[in-house]
Amino acid sequence: MEGKASALASRLSLLLSPSSLAASFAAAWSQGYGVVASRPFRAGERIYEEPPALVVDSEDSMQAQLLQTVAATVFLVINVLLGVSGAGVAIPFVLGAGGAYLWFRSSRDGLSVPDELKEQWEALPEEKREALASLSDCSAGEKTLSGIIDTNAFSRGASATSSSLVVCPTLARLNHSCSPNCQQSWDGTSGMEKLYAMSDISEGEELCITYCDLRRPRAERKQELKAKYGFECTCPACSTLDSAQSDANRVAIARLEEELCREGPANPTSGLLCAEELLATIDAEGLSDKMLRGLACYEAMECALRLGNEEAVTDWAAKAHLYLSQARGSDNSLAREAKKCSESPTQHPLWAGAATKKVQTSAGTGCSNESTFQLTHCLCARDLPGSRSAGPREQRHPGPQRCKRCGACACNFLPSC
Repeated sequence: MEGKASALASRLSLLLSPSSLAASFAAAWSQGYGVVASRPFRAGERIYEEPPALVVDSEDSMQAQLLQTVAATVFLVINVLLGVSGAGVAIPFVLGAGGAYLWFRSSRDGLSVPDELKEQWEALPEEKREALASLSDCSAGEKTLSGIIDTNAFSRGASATSSSLVVCPTLARLNHSCSPNCQQSWDGTSGMEKLYAMSDISEGEELCITYCDLRRPRAERKQELKAKYGFECTCPACSTLDSAQSDANRVAIARLEEELCREGPANPTSGLLCAEELLATIDAEGLSDKMLRGLACYEAMECALRLGNEEAVTDWAAKAHLYLSQARGSDNSLAREAKKCSESPTQHPLWAGAATKKVQTSAGTGCSNESTFQLTHCLCARDLPGSRSAGPREQRHPGPQRCKRCGACACNFLPSC
């Protein structure tokens, strides 16, 4: 076992270029293999980036699997009917063999490559194929490529339900913690999955991300992790004797985020108070999630803009730029916008009720105030905080719109509006 772990660590380390060999791999016996820091990292420092070995459109994959299953079923039914009708041995044998083959591919691919991924797979070097095949499959039954993708893929879309997924063999080795010290994100410009330190990390400390929504109570997180990934979480946040205060903090974080998003535009003064309470609650819980903080500060910046408070705008914009840069790098769009706002608040479209660009929304949203929409950022539709399957949370759904009257975004209008 020890020799196998060393061999795997050596092979995985080769995936890193010499100039970016920032982490080393070690056996973490409680959850399998893990990643530990080979040197100290500062909060906000980019630890590693990796191009995906596979890019998967899950909708196309599901359609292909469905077609294969239907085809296999048809083959088998025809085979049975021909056999019963006495049509001879050769035809049923051929059809039966074809049906069995298709059924094998659709229900138990055993690391055989689905048709929609064949071209990508064949282009991979053998080393990458081995690295992919060595990843965990937490689905029921024997190990399959589909199970490996389901267990290890990251979303590269703008929402946690995005059908576009990427599999990065190295970053997939990161273990889970309900108090993670790292966050991963997809960078569409470079085509890389990037890993950032969310807190100061010591040499030898394990690098962890999160596989679930951190804002949920402990019991719900543990249940989800056990059901989907097959392990009992024993991270520091799940190991304390009394989880009541922690659960209350995390539920409050989710509630305050929603309130800030929904009420901030309509009542900026209330929004600023909500942002301050949200940051205080994040601090009380000890979460190092810089994206949570950055989005809260960004929303507070917009509240201050609506109030025409230049000093508050500058303060909140500086904080937003700091946290968003630490979470996604200084070149991400929200960090750039926050920096620009801090330098010239009065030029921002939201400054003290300045005229905003009005747009028409599509029908079916449930809000009749089509003439009162303004372009803004939607926080309701962003991904779950830090989720393994979540994509970059600063990317909003296409055409983010919000009603100026009720403050709700186009994904979740208030019924009373």
